[in-house]
Amino acid sequence: MILVSVGLLLGFSGCDNDKPGGSDGVTSSLSEWPLQVGDWWKFERIIWDYEGQVTDTTSVTVVEEVSVLGGHAAYRALEDPDMEEQWLMIIDGELRVYEERPADGVPYNVLVKEPLRTGTTWQFYSEPIGGEFLTATITSSNATVQVPAGRFSGCVRVQVEPFYDSYFHIQAGLLKTTNSYGGIAGVSEELIDYHLVGQPSEISIPRWPLAP
Repeated sequence: MILVSVGLLLGFSGCDNDKPGGSDGVTSSLSEWPLQVGDWWKFERIIWDYEGQVTDTTSVTVVEEVSVLGGHAAYRALEDPDMEEQWLMIIDGELRVYEERPADGVPYNVLVKEPLRTGTTWQFYSEPIGGEFLTATITSSNATVQVPAGRFSGCVRVQVEPFYDSYFHIQAGLLKTTNSYGGIAGVSEELIDYHLVGQPSEISIPRWPLAP
């Protein structure tokens, strides 16, 4: 599930929400990442295989904050409609996703790692897959992305060749992601709306009610 859908993370159709970016260097730090109880993100999801494709929506809501691993904050999120659980935390300059409450020995996925600079690489998953460790790379730290939620500049692009490609905005979260399995099947998601408790809205925009 981690490699398929990891929604952390605004949305209004037809509006330009161009976020400022800079040179293709260090854009920011993970200390600006939006992560509080009550935050939610809604995505359009397309699942495809040799039989065709299915389009639906999915959302992620942060429902609980706990202290783990020596006092670090971890956030439990539920993904609707299946209500699958994810645990999100920022530790050691990494944004991690766990499928169960974080603890020593529990495997996790590293979505983004500092420095947020083109060329930064890291071990994408804490355990080997098929006997090998996967390497993630920041291939741009100043990408511009257009999604149903708006237009964002100064975005970080993360790739794991040949199957994983995601774009993040450091103050909004995940914008879009694609997982392709051998070119014959895959899942894509694009951000269509979000609500961040600690970030006041710049303009008045409609919201979809999302249940925790």
